[in-house]
Amino acid sequence: MAYRGYGLSRLVAGGGSVIVNADGTVSIIGNTDITGTLTVSSTARITGNTSVGGGAAQNHQGLTALFGVDTATSGSRFFGASYFGDDANGAFFGIAKSRGTAIGTMTYPTSGDLLGTFGFEGANEANSRFDAGAVINANAGSTWTASNRETSVIFKVVGSGGVTPALALTLNSDATVSVANELVVSGTGTSSYAGSVKLTNNSEGNTGAVTQKTFRDSVTLTGATTDTSIAIPSGERLIAVALNVDTAVVNSGDNTWAAAFITGSTTTVASAGTAAAQNTKINILLGDELTTGTTEVRFTPPSGTFSAGVIEIVVWTEALTALANA
Repeated sequence: MAYRGYGLSRLVAGGGSVIVNADGTVSIIGNTDITGTLTVSSTARITGNTSVGGGAAQNHQGLTALFGVDTATSGSRFFGASYFGDDANGAFFGIAKSRGTAIGTMTYPTSGDLLGTFGFEGANEANSRFDAGAVINANAGSTWTASNRETSVIFKVVGSGGVTPALALTLNSDATVSVANELVVSGTGTSSYAGSVKLTNNSEGNTGAVTQKTFRDSVTLTGATTDTSIAIPSGERLIAVALNVDTAVVNSGDNTWAAAFITGSTTTVASAGTAAAQNTKINILLGDELTTGTTEVRFTPPSGTFSAGVIEIVVWTEALTALANA
């Protein structure tokens, strides 16, 4: 059946009604079965259990679908939305949650509320329904307000011999990723991580961790000495340092320069006489050394003062977090 309507009319199908309103909207009310194709030229509103394709709405995880699209034809199994417009927009699929108890009442979700779910299901012969093998949930991370829409996304899968989707991965609201089991990286390329990498355990609040950190600064050279502002904490192991001259160094001496840790370490990272030219690079691996205080890097000219120059610096460290109290 193909039906297209623009004026006020009613089509009764399967005990329910398809109403094409005078304003061009379409309302589908009641338990309605539509066999064939339903084409809507304006806004559609569906109330009740409706199946396009014929037959009763299917049972999904113990719930009867509000709106179902069913087919037994291989060539008709694609469900899509298309947008045609001379702009940068695309088709949008939205699922939504309101705490309001009446349709159209907008009430903010509260912390932990499920905003929506995508379920990837297969037939459960024993229960004559579809059940999930994998699930993607979006949850409110805290109670929403006009200025807060904190949300996390949770991925769940069913393992071998299981029947219930279990937590696999979480995209946290702070843009971090939590993996419930092992993170396995395969391939022949290099895996890169920006920021810190923490090696920890699942017990005692994930304490007892070893964390590899990256500290970066871009330093504009001026005066008799110039210090970084990276503030490496006391008690961290210094691993490596990389420097690059982004803008050529100029000083009242011979334009060369030197650099060394200060306060928590005195190790030299660039010896006296280092070249001033742009893209001069220093890369060193450090020995077994722990900082004894908050540590910076100081840049020094051979004499006089700096008048120009920008040097980028990255320092890698390793820190230990103690176990939690018993």
